[in-house]
Amino acid sequence: MIFLLTLICFGSFSSLCWTQGIPFWNLTYVEMDFNRDGRLSQYDLEQATNNTWMPTDRIMKWFTDLDIDGDKVLTRSDGLLLQKRLKMEVKRCADEAIQEFERIDLDSDGNVTVGELMTFLAKFDGTTKTLVETRFGENDLNGDGKIIVNEYVSHQMTARCF
Repeated sequence: MIFLLTLICFGSFSSLCWTQGIPFWNLTYVEMDFNRDGRLSQYDLEQATNNTWMPTDRIMKWFTDLDIDGDKVLTRSDGLLLQKRLKMEVKRCADEAIQEFERIDLDSDGNVTVGELMTFLAKFDGTTKTLVETRFGENDLNGDGKIIVNEYVSHQMTARCF
């Protein structure tokens, strides 16, 4: 777990995880209460997630699910449950991306090459050289000709998980 959080928060995509200098999923209920009225409204939650990779529609669905009485305000215990849910979603998504990266990295050297991606994607119908090159370019964030786990996890979290 510590490795995962280090990877997410201090890797090459750390800016996606932070809001106002604080990892988004570590914001406390009080810190998310932007207007400091002691209640967590949809507006507060939108402000807390502004400029993060978490899509507003996904968070608002969780908000609605937790808002048992439908008053568009979460109590402190509801807010803590939402915070826990967000942490679990981040971990699940990152874990899935890491596992998939490990399946693609055929020689286990910590880098995915175009050839390894081609071999992995060849299992699926419709794989073309153009498709592989496109997918490779999307994941090779620094353009160095190889994909490392930070790049892969970053892209997968923004493209597929959220």
